[in-house]
Amino acid sequence: MQVFLYLLCFIFGYVTCRTFYFFKATRVGLQVLEMARLVSLSVLIKGLEHYNYLKMSKIKEIVLEGGDQKQIDNFEKLFNNEVECYKRDGIKALLAEHPPFFRGTAQFDDWNSAMFHLANNKELLFKLRSWSKE
Repeated sequence: MQVFLYLLCFIFGYVTCRTFYFFKATRVGLQVLEMARLVSLSVLIKGLEHYNYLKMSKIKEIVLEGGDQKQIDNFEKLFNNEVECYKRDGIKALLAEHPPFFRGTAQFDDWNSAMFHLANNKELLFKLRSWSKE
């Protein structure tokens, strides 16, 4: 009878340990995924900053070559369309890379909601940035 109780206690302890491990691993996985999302969004923003630098360089080049306002407006229109595609496709690609189990955890689905999410979590990103410099 005692062996049965010991065996039952062992099985209960093992199942409890595995259950807590599963919850802890899931929580850690969600935290890592959230950090990856924030880093990915900051990389997208950095790319957008470089796009803007290229835009200003091209406008300067058009002006130096004697271009008129119509050429600048056409370039800006094409450039803005390209930037919108970059934003849309960047968010779409980021969300597509989520593992199926974690797909519902993303708190954004377009550029504006992604920037709102990033603004709400900027302290976490700054902590990560300062941690990586140590």
